[in-house]
Amino acid sequence: MVAEQVFTRVHRETGLIGLLVGLSYGMSAILADFNGWDLPLCYMNMWWAYLWNIILPVTSIFVASKVIDLKHGPASDEELRGLIYQRRENSAELREWMGRRGICARGCGSGRI
Repeated sequence: MVAEQVFTRVHRETGLIGLLVGLSYGMSAILADFNGWDLPLCYMNMWWAYLWNIILPVTSIFVASKVIDLKHGPASDEELRGLIYQRRENSAELREWMGRRGICARGCGSGRI
């Protein structure tokens, strides 16, 4: 068995949630600065934005993944395949696997990639 190096085992669906949270924060901070809204400095300051644009999306991804875990169980190894790094992964097998995933993404009847 090949050891996998996994940073997190979050569900792939939560990536979109993280992107939307980061985008929402960034746009609201820009609008607040542009319109002169009276918000705390730690919300609008450029240096704080670096911190918030890491903390807010990551937190939202973890929270959303835990909610999905409670409803549907943790992400399976099959769902994570191709998203995680393996030192000695069989590249031909992975190429075939990702090709099938791509076909499903373009329109297979299951609705689940």
